[in-house]
Order: sequence, then C-alpha cells, then structure tokens
Amino acid sequence: MILGLAAVGFASAGFAAPSPAAAERAFLGDNPGIPLAASAKPDTAQTISALRQQATMNGAARVIVGVRAAFAPEGLMVSSIAAQQRNEIARKQSEVLGKLALSKNKADKVKQFETIPFMALEVDAMELEALVNSGEITSIEEDRLAVATLAQSSPLIGATTAWNSGYTGAGQTVAILDTGVDKAHDFLEGKVVSEACYSTNDNVAPYYATSVCPGGVASSTSANSAMPYGGACPTGECDHGTHVAGIVAGEDGSFSGVAKGASLIAIQVFTRFAASYCGDAPCVMSYSSDQILGLERVYALRGTYNIAAVNMSLGGGQYSSQATCDSENLTIKTAIDNLRAAGIATVISSGNNGYTSSMGAPGCISSAVSVGSTWDAAGGGNNCDGNDLGTSSTDEIACYSNSASFLNLLAPGSSINSSIPGGGYASWQGTSMAAPQVAGAWAVLKQKNTTLTVNDALTALTSTGVSVTDSRNAIAKRRIQVDAALNAIGGGGGATPSAPTIGTATAGNGQISVVFTPGSIGTGTLVNHTASCSNGVASTATGTASPITVTGLTNGTTYTCYVRTTSTVGDSAWSAASNAVTPSSGITTTLIADSFEGGGWSAAQVTGSAGAWNIVAAGTYPVVNPHGGSNLAKFNSYTSASGNQTRWYRTSGFSLSGGYNSAVISYWIYRDTGYSYSNDRIQVQVSTDGSTWSNLGSEVSRYNGSTGWQQITVNLSAYLGQPNVRLGFLATSAYGNDIHLDDVLVVADGGTLPAAPTGVAAASGNTQISAAFTPGAIGSGTLVNYTVSCGGAGGSRTGTGTSSPIVVTGLTNGTAYTCWVKTTSTIGTSAWSAGSNSATPIGGTPPAAPTIGTATAGNAQISVAFTPGAIGTGTLVNHTVSCGGAGASRTGTGTSSPIVVTGLTNGTAYTCWVKTT
Repeated sequence: MILGLAAVGFASAGFAAPSPAAAERAFLGDNPGIPLAASAKPDTAQTISALRQQATMNGAARVIVGVRAAFAPEGLMVSSIAAQQRNEIARKQSEVLGKLALSKNKADKVKQFETIPFMALEVDAMELEALVNSGEITSIEEDRLAVATLAQSSPLIGATTAWNSGYTGAGQTVAILDTGVDKAHDFLEGKVVSEACYSTNDNVAPYYATSVCPGGVASSTSANSAMPYGGACPTGECDHGTHVAGIVAGEDGSFSGVAKGASLIAIQVFTRFAASYCGDAPCVMSYSSDQILGLERVYALRGTYNIAAVNMSLGGGQYSSQATCDSENLTIKTAIDNLRAAGIATVISSGNNGYTSSMGAPGCISSAVSVGSTWDAAGGGNNCDGNDLGTSSTDEIACYSNSASFLNLLAPGSSINSSIPGGGYASWQGTSMAAPQVAGAWAVLKQKNTTLTVNDALTALTSTGVSVTDSRNAIAKRRIQVDAALNAIGGGGGATPSAPTIGTATAGNGQISVVFTPGSIGTGTLVNHTASCSNGVASTATGTASPITVTGLTNGTTYTCYVRTTSTVGDSAWSAASNAVTPSSGITTTLIADSFEGGGWSAAQVTGSAGAWNIVAAGTYPVVNPHGGSNLAKFNSYTSASGNQTRWYRTSGFSLSGGYNSAVISYWIYRDTGYSYSNDRIQVQVSTDGSTWSNLGSEVSRYNGSTGWQQITVNLSAYLGQPNVRLGFLATSAYGNDIHLDDVLVVADGGTLPAAPTGVAAASGNTQISAAFTPGAIGSGTLVNYTVSCGGAGGSRTGTGTSSPIVVTGLTNGTAYTCWVKTTSTIGTSAWSAGSNSATPIGGTPPAAPTIGTATAGNAQISVAFTPGAIGTGTLVNHTVSCGGAGASRTGTGTSSPIVVTGLTNGTAYTCWVKTT
C-alpha cells in the first residue's frame, strides 16, 4: 500500500490535466508536515505494519518514499519553473538523507529520482521509524518486484494496410523497458538508437540480488548496456525484451513488427535473483525503482528522439479498483504522468493471471494504456487453469488475459512469432506480446500526425477497433485496427523519399564521416537522414544534412556505410554501399621494424632435425634479392625433408600494454611458381611467456601461382594489453623451394600522446636563451626529446634536449624572443606549450654580484648598505634590493649604496639581497 501524497496529480480515467498556470501554482510553497505514523487511515497503519515486519525479519526493507515538495508534470510548466521544481525535489531528498545518515553500503543503493518527488532506498527497522515519524515524508511504499508478462499478427490488425499507405512508424521511436534488446539480431539491425540499464545490487538475504548491467554496475547509458547477456543474466531469462522489440519494430523480408520503420530505445530494468529466492534456478525480476529510473531516462531523451510510446510488458499484483491501483503505485504513476504530459504514451500489459475483474500493476494505473490479449487465429487450446474457453477463434479473448472494466485496449498476444537473442525466432504468447502491438501502433499514428496527444491517439484506437466481448465477464473492449485508426486522425500522406546517393566515407578516430546527396523528399517534410556503418553489427547516427558522422566505432575494424532518408510520410530505401573504410586513432606506433640487418633472431627445431633458418644476402632456390635492405631470412625447405618444422623467433619481446586500439603484424614473403605441388608454408606464431606458442591467422603457402614479393598482414589485437609479446614464424617444409621472408613490421594503432610542457621561462644570454620548463605527462610512449623554438623579428631558432633547461643558440643580441616547447615520444608529438616571457639576448660581460653590507632597521623600513661589483662591459641601470620575511617580500631600487626598502611589517624579521642591472 501507499500513503497519500500532498502534491498535484491527474484525475484517474479521464486524465484531466491542470492548466500550466495551475501547475506552476502547485509547485510553489511547502505544506506543514504531519508524520505518517500519526495518520488515522487504516491503510496507513497496514502499510507501516507490513514494512516493519519485513525490516525486522529480513534486517532491512526496500521502500520508495515521497518527499514534501509540491509537484506537477513538467510538460505543463515553462522550463524555468520545471528547473525550480527539480532543484526543490533534489533539496528535499538531500535533507531527508542527511537526517537519516545511512551507512555507505545503504547510501550506495539510494535511487534519487530527478523529475518526481520520490526516492528509493533500503532501511533497517530504526531507519524506517525515522521515516514514518518525519514530517518531511509524504508517502511510503514497498519497492515492489514485477515479472515479465509472458503467426504473424500484423495483417489482422491492419498494419500491412497502413504500410501500403506509407505509414510504418518512420521517424518515430518506441522505448522498450524490459530485459534488454539484442540489437545485433538481423530482425532489429540498425533499430536501436539509444541504450540504458538500471538494475539493483542487494547481496543480502532473502534476495541476493545482482545487477545484470555490464560490469555489475547499478546503472549505465553506454553502448551495449542493454544487450541482454552483457552481464549476469541467467541463460534464457533475458530473451523477453528482444521478442517484445521485434513485435514493435522488427523488419525483414518475410514478416515485420507493427511499426517496421520505427527506431527503438532499449532500456534493461531487470535484476538477477538467487535460486534460493526464485525456486529451483536463478531468475530475473524488476524493481519498481528501476522501472522509474528507466521512465525518467525516456523523459530525458524526449528532445533527442520523437518518442511515441514506452512499452512495459511486465507487472504483478492484483487490483480491482483503479483508484486503489493509483494510490498504491503513486510513484510510478507520477513518472507516467510526466511522460503523458509530454505526449508520450506508456503502454503496459494487463497481466497473465486470468483475472476477470482485476489487473496487475503498473498496467492498472489510470494514466497508463493497458492492453489485454486476444487470439489472432483459430484452432488453439484456450484453457488456462479453470478458465476453459475451449478452442480458440480469431478475436477471442485469451484465457490467461487479465480483464477489468478499466482495461483500455486489446491486441493479438497468442502465438506471436518474433526475435529472440542470438539470431533466432520463437512463437510466444501473453499480454507481453499484446502490449507491443499497441506501442507499435502508436508510432504509426504519430508518424501521420506528430502532434497527436495521448488522449487523441487512445480515442482513435478505442473508437475504430474491432469490438471483442469477453465471455468470462461480458465486458467488451476494442481490439486495435491500425488502418482504421489512421483514417480517424488528421495528417498527411503521399510519396516517400527516394534513396540518397552515397558519396565518400572518411575514417576518423573511432568514427566515420559519411557524405551523401539526398534524393527527392517526396510529398512529406524531412525528419532526418540515417547513416548506418556496419562490420556485421550496425552503428547508426542521424542528421538533417550531409555529412553525418557515425561514432562509437572500433578502430582497426573495416566498415561499409549506407544512408536512408525519413520524412513525415516514411522511409526511403537504403543507398548503395559506400567505400570500405577503417577508423583509426591517427596515432600509430611501430613496435618492430626488422629487415634482418642485424641479430635478435633464433631458430628452434619443432619437428624433424634438418630444418634451418638463416639470414642471407640473397636466395638461391629460387634466386631472389631482399625486398628491402641488404638481407632476408631464409628457411631451407629446398634441402629439408618434407614435414620438418622450425620456428624462427625474435629473442626479445615487445609490449602491447600502451593503451592501443589495435595492432597488426605484416611481413613480406617471396612467392614463386617452382614445385607447385609442394606446400612449403609459414604460420605466424605468438608467445607471451617465451615457451608456449599460439598460431595467429592462417598458414601462408610459398606457392600461390604468382611470382614476386607479397605482403601478408595478420591481426594482433587479441593480444592487446600484454606486456611482453614474442613473435615467431613456424616454417613447414614440403621439400620444394626455400621460403624467403623480409621486412617484418608490428604496428599498433592508438596510445596516448604526450601532454604539452608548461611554465616556460626564458633567460637571456649572449646570442642565446636558456628555456626552463615543466614537462607534461609523457603518455603511453617513452621520451624521444623536447624541442624549444624561440622566435623573434629576425626569425626563429630551435634546440633539443631530454631535460629542462634547453639552450637555444644563434640568436640576435638586442632582439626580443618568445619561446615555446613541445615533447616528442615514441607515440607522437605533443602540442606546443604556451609562450614564455619575452627575453632579449645581450652581448658583453654582465655585472658581478654586489657584496652585501649591513642592513639597518627603521620604522617599517630597512636601509641596506652594499659594495657594487664590477659593472662588466655595460653601463649601470640600477641596483635592486629585495627583503623577504614571513609577510612576503618587498623591493627597492637605486643607483648607489645604501638603498631603503619601505612598506615592511614592524616586528617581522627580514633577510635582504642585492643584484645589479
């Protein structure tokens, strides 16, 4: 149960929204707090009692509390008032947490919601008492758990007719809050435009809950964060979201989801629970708090994507009253209200318990769009644990589908074929399969009329669909009919865009810039262009003009790119493929460049006894000169018996732990046409300990029908991060011609450049300047040198060195110079530093230092006597006295002794020095 919230919300079934002015007024001011424990309401006492029991038995209770901050949905406010509301919510949350003083373990589990005045936390019995006796807490509820609510239906609901009219959901996005989405599935290729994961770590009895986000974190919005098996999800338990996503927007040649032109936001909101909590095996369930974080993420993305709907095929509990459902699920209702005010529908399955006068939560919430399930074909068994409805017929209620007077819509949910992780398909049933049909339909309607409100779209669907009467309770609801709903709303129509003409794809650091020429836009207006670059898994980006840059790509991997255009009418076909292109960091490091001009190689017999490697100036069988330099490496397969194997390896290793993105080995092998029947061959090998060798890439034969040197490249990226890698070539004789190798290279892509030096100080000399500086971080390479460049009216001169200071010579006396410094490492060169002070070289002999005499104190001053040294070859400018103490230093100048330094602090000891200019 949940206790009452002192804040502005929406009415139930009619969803009557307050005006923007009312919303702003509701935000202002705080109401005096009455502790929840003092409430006389029976449900309040019942809620607190249940939570107290849970905290006592389990040692803790997971709760969601409302904080006393006035609230209205942000969609009803101007942005400045919405920002004020967020600040007030955060302030109130912090006040409550500050008074609770949770342990670090519990503090790490707190989930503070940004747009609604609630937060989720774990409390023990004493902390629970502090909450219910606080006047700053307006509501408290259990952080409940929900479970996933587990033939081609598109023709039945009129989706194919809508497609033929150009309405596919193009330009619209649907968010899937579920168990993650396998975006690498062919059915969903290029569909997922954003990902997130919200999951809970609570490794205490009885839950033993573990986050399924990659790396075990509690939240992530990074790439691949919603892949279903990137974390701790048990095998088979996280297939559900991929199936749901395919029903919404899947697309291939044989069948498609309802909104086959729409994009997807994939948000994983489930948590792994131990077998001891689930039964025989680990399972996944979803906390309400993680669902709310997912809904807030959708709200945050509303300005980035045209989000038509959220799909939540999950739920639990039983509610026969919508008012009770709203009051006991107030937190998630408030998040749904926020989305609805922004024009985004939250579509939720009604549940699979077979209830005939009640539904599960959160589908029972009044501001959500609840969906029950029908059959889309005849002949199935429609018998569910006492709900025996015989053999199914088309548009008959499924026996498992929860029903109530406040259910909104029906959609096919039995025997629905869709994608599952790993590239396969499966036919499932449940209200989980019905809800995404409605979410997809929402995207199709919003494509035609982008300003359609949630109320308007719901009215179109409930007024045009096929009426289906539930034989269990005589309640009639509409099964959606997308084409009819399209006809009921205003909007355009007409021709889709033509495909763009692909231009050049240009690689960058982890990205590709794709140039294209748009085709004709058709009769609609431009929504965007989508560039998709694929290496087997597609990455996409959108924009309204050429070029479009696709980011998040893997350096060293080759991609091919395509572009399509989306208008308010629909999608174009994809363009032709671009040129193949490989992103690179732009920083390359040569780790080995060996032309066999020196030593460093050794041979080891692996099989047989007569194989031999040697460094020679030329080959004999056949006659061959080095590819580069004066030498090459030769294996004697001409004289070695067939089957002899000898490894030729470098006696020293190299490091791949420099933060590289990729690495390759390349070498040159001489191909000849002699002894074509003899497969003399080379296998690249790698060792990380000098004793165990592993093959890398495929064997390469000396004979391939051609003659001459040919370069072979092998990917070494599997060994990135290894500190000591050794390279070898395993030669196998087939008693043909000798094997000849030359010019071995190991090149890594990536690494960190040096940082620019700082604090450059230039000191003048005779035709020279000494530049002192502080080196920056060296990055992942090793130092080569520092370069100092000093520039003036007569041009610039440079000097190099390996430490500070560095002297630059050959300068013109009397000319002012400014100096800069840069660092060169084995990875590359830093940016130039900031400029130094101006320094002017001067010829001749500088003055000698004065001889200090007596310093005599006065009132806030000191008189310093001294004897000048030799003036050198110049003429006197002045003498400078500096007196320093605890209160800092002061100076005075003059042309003779003594010099008085004033402005000193009486009672402070000073020491003085003199110099001559």
